[in-house]
Amino acid sequence: MEKSKMKKFDPSKIGGPYQLLAAFLIVVESFLGYWIFKSDNSTERIVSGIFMVLIFGMFLFVVLKISEKAGDNRKLNQQDAWGQFTDKECHDPIYSELNSGPHKVFSSIRDAKHDIVNACIEASDIKILANKGLEFVGTDTSLITTMNIDQYINLKKIRVLLLSPDADWINGGFISFRKHESLDEYKRDVNASHQLVCVGIKKFISKLKNTRSGMKCYMGEPIWRMIMTDKVAFISNYADESIVQVQNYPVYQYDNSSRSFYGAFKRHFNNLWHNEAVWDPGMNESIDFLVSAGGIVYADINGERFVLLLKREDNNWVLPKGQKDPSDTNLEKTAMREVKEEAGIPENMLKVIKPLEVYTDTTFPDKPKVVHIYEIRYVGETLGELKPDFDHSEARWWPISQDCPELLYPYQSTILTEFIEEAKSI
Repeated sequence: MEKSKMKKFDPSKIGGPYQLLAAFLIVVESFLGYWIFKSDNSTERIVSGIFMVLIFGMFLFVVLKISEKAGDNRKLNQQDAWGQFTDKECHDPIYSELNSGPHKVFSSIRDAKHDIVNACIEASDIKILANKGLEFVGTDTSLITTMNIDQYINLKKIRVLLLSPDADWINGGFISFRKHESLDEYKRDVNASHQLVCVGIKKFISKLKNTRSGMKCYMGEPIWRMIMTDKVAFISNYADESIVQVQNYPVYQYDNSSRSFYGAFKRHFNNLWHNEAVWDPGMNESIDFLVSAGGIVYADINGERFVLLLKREDNNWVLPKGQKDPSDTNLEKTAMREVKEEAGIPENMLKVIKPLEVYTDTTFPDKPKVVHIYEIRYVGETLGELKPDFDHSEARWWPISQDCPELLYPYQSTILTEFIEEAKSI
């Protein structure tokens, strides 16, 4: 802020003629007081006293006017200072620190992914607060993956706080929002997710010397999701209703700077870690898991949208998916290969649009499976012939204008329902 442009508040320059009038009234008041003290005439004293009261009232009025004028001058000075501040705050990092609000806002976790990944790779300390946590760490598509673990050359400590499956929040009102699964199913998924996150964390710990790294579970109700480094914090809200994907919630970035809320989020995490959390039992277990990928394959033909569904030999409907093959260069390749094998659609007729969800398959608790579901568009101009493999009795293009059958896996039903509702709202 340039001092030459700032108008300093000068009490001697406020009030103008009101100051002169106030001085005059003080002189008159003093003279009348002296007159009353010297006079022996009771009538003169009474008259002088009345005048003193009137003059004193005028004096108070003038003082109030002076105060009002001073306040107006202060406001003008503050507005002038704020105008100069806002002109510079976008260009000078010193002034941006004076703003306690977010330093950057992203429309979703996917929009923030690039910044989060780069911040974590450069970090020496990483803190994660989440519900299940798979989106942050533990899988090939997580923000922090073991695939590029060698890039974390500065990392000294990583700590993860996840919600305990036994938390009152899960067992209370939250489960009423889960339309496509029971409490037991949801808790099994949470447990399996924790196991997978644990695997990833232990791989990082094996590279670190700091034994204070690890994973804990807390019992309280989650307030925020956060991933925080020693330099920046990325914060988002939780979705309370299953029809709203958490990935679509805004993400707020707070830098570790003066007057930022970064410090408050750090203290919140540290309080949970030290006072309200216990070590996850998976830290002492050896866990292995499978990786699978598939998707919601859709086609827009003649103004109508169709989704691809497969019927198994046991008459249960599912989405196409399967395990990652060693020859697959990435999970998108796995998803398209599985669609080709299970439904007979050539890969050149498929285009992966974006990842939709990651969930855990707990059909076999001793061998948890993490499943990645993608949004995949069929690019043909007409609906092609479907050829189901030997594991499926039928493959069908199902119009979303009709009620789709309930899928075998609850999370697939949830993801498909959200996809259809979003498509109908467009």
